[in-house]
Amino acid sequence: MIVDSDLIILASKPDNPDVQTWVIQHRGSISAITRVEVLGCRKLKESERMILDLILERLRALPITDSVLDEAIRLKQSKKMSLGDSIIAGTALLNGGELATRNLKDFQNITGLIASDPTRPAVPVGAL
Repeated sequence: MIVDSDLIILASKPDNPDVQTWVIQHRGSISAITRVEVLGCRKLKESERMILDLILERLRALPITDSVLDEAIRLKQSKKMSLGDSIIAGTALLNGGELATRNLKDFQNITGLIASDPTRPAVPVGAL
């Protein structure tokens, strides 16, 4: 499972210990672009960076390969999405098809991608 940047950022906040525990226990992977998204904030404080570094150390960073770039290009051509989201979705599609994110709408209608929000209770099939 690929963990989206938004969950890493949420896990780094002191008032979200359950999210931090989930991210660390699931020992998922991240796209290499996630490091840029979470550490590239201009106003990031040193204390925040240290916490983010500790979380990122526990996750396997997957490289942005030519295959990931090709998938990201295909996604951007078919759907309006950011460069970061297209790379993250491409990484997820090429590594099992599962993505954990709070931004479900950013990843909806991508064939083969299973996106879920671990901060929300599961909704039974047919309940929507």
